[in-house]
Amino acid sequence: GRAKAPLRSAFARRLWRTLYRMITRNDPESWQALQTEVGRILSECGFAVEVEKRIQSARGAVELDVYAEETVRGRKYAIACECKYWKSRIPQTVVHGFRTVVQEIGSKSTSLNR
Repeated sequence: GRAKAPLRSAFARRLWRTLYRMITRNDPESWQALQTEVGRILSECGFAVEVEKRIQSARGAVELDVYAEETVRGRKYAIACECKYWKSRIPQTVVHGFRTVVQEIGSKSTSLNR
């Protein structure tokens, strides 16, 4: 029920921080630094990366903090990231808005980073 949601959210934040620190020792101090670091990590993993990419969706042009693509065996995979560096929980409206954008552009992966 509702009482478990904050626990899952706190767990998700701890998990994200743990995984992030396993990948990099850089601790970003702003959302700009976070998106640069996310782009660098995806680039090192072999993705073609664009930071602050403007892309056309069904509802008009949108800007993604990080957009990454790779092609494996002729199939294109895309990752769209929004890099949020907020002290509070990300509002549900922001999450739903981002999911809508991801669906409209046909990306298979989503990420809201904090």
